[in-house]
Amino acid sequence: MAVLFEIIHRTGYNKLVKFYLYIISFLYMHKALSVIILLALGVALFIFTLKTVGVAQVGKALSLLNFWESLLSLIVLFLAVTFFGAWKWKIIMDNSMKKEVVPKFSKVLLIKWIGYSVSYITPATLFGGEPVRFFLIKRNGNGPSSSISSSIILDKLTLILVSSIFFFLGSFFFLF
Repeated sequence: MAVLFEIIHRTGYNKLVKFYLYIISFLYMHKALSVIILLALGVALFIFTLKTVGVAQVGKALSLLNFWESLLSLIVLFLAVTFFGAWKWKIIMDNSMKKEVVPKFSKVLLIKWIGYSVSYITPATLFGGEPVRFFLIKRNGNGPSSSISSSIILDKLTLILVSSIFFFLGSFFFLF
């Protein structure tokens, strides 16, 4: 991480990083305003994309899709994300909890799946399923609350770290 900050500093992207951090902190502090701004930005980008590409081209691309192939692709993608997310969480629990209290991978996979499902139906999509994951692990008597909470927090932090890296790399390649 220090190497990344050194590269950012040497290449002059320090101002860009500060700008991103300022935007993130502003959006966090003004949640209602951030929802409106991000919704407007999303609608504007969607309209811009439609005007740039053309509605006819989008319709042509959508006509190439087969419903069942699309559905199968989404299911496979969801299962892959769930599987690798559960595997990551299992590795975190293996290294942060006593071996006798860590649940089997099949149980972790089921709990992760339930957590994702709850996240998708609650307004807090990124953090809606975590209390459910905590409750399901705790209900099975697997370990102290602090270890369970820390494993969930660490699981989420690794997701945020990886997403941030992709965000910065995508911004870099988009801008330059």
